[in-house]
Amino acid sequence: MIINADDYLVLCKDLNSFMSFYGSTSNVIEMNSWPALNNDGDIIKLRDNFENAVDSFRYDYTFGGNYSWGRGEEPGMTERRGRSIETGGTPGSMNEIYYQAISSNISVTAEPNPFSPSKDGQMTIAFEVPPGDYMTIKIYDTKGRVVRTLVEDVPAFEGEVMWDGRSDGGRDLAVGMYILFLEVADAEQYKQTVVIAP
Repeated sequence: MIINADDYLVLCKDLNSFMSFYGSTSNVIEMNSWPALNNDGDIIKLRDNFENAVDSFRYDYTFGGNYSWGRGEEPGMTERRGRSIETGGTPGSMNEIYYQAISSNISVTAEPNPFSPSKDGQMTIAFEVPPGDYMTIKIYDTKGRVVRTLVEDVPAFEGEVMWDGRSDGGRDLAVGMYILFLEVADAEQYKQTVVIAP
């Protein structure tokens, strides 16, 4: 299953119980098996299809029952978490703690995505940015390390750059998810997940 950007997915143990409590909502999957979680505290990890850990959350019994917990989604807020105001949560829709993203004048397309360096050759990253400032385009791995700098501190322009799936040192990068990061004048930022396929 593919979850698009800004979409939601609910995993539940019992679909009928979930629907009777929360009502109908889209993208609900009843799990064939459900791991037991400790009531006094545990950790939940989200992994991609390459088994890379992309997110995790540790909860504790002191958090109280039936609250939604979430992370900010816009630049500068991704490490900030918060609890919902009301109990019950908002499965399948925006959390009450969701921080509204700041509007951006940056427009980016990265194609093909996913891309296979051995088959597609290169990914084309086309962009439109506000003129007059300096811009940077980098590729990060899922651990937050810069693996490729495509453009660094050059006057902003509209155009495109190519990425061949290699690191700054010319090494073929592993199959998996990466983060395309574009920044203009240390102010406006754009992030997008890009994937190297086999």
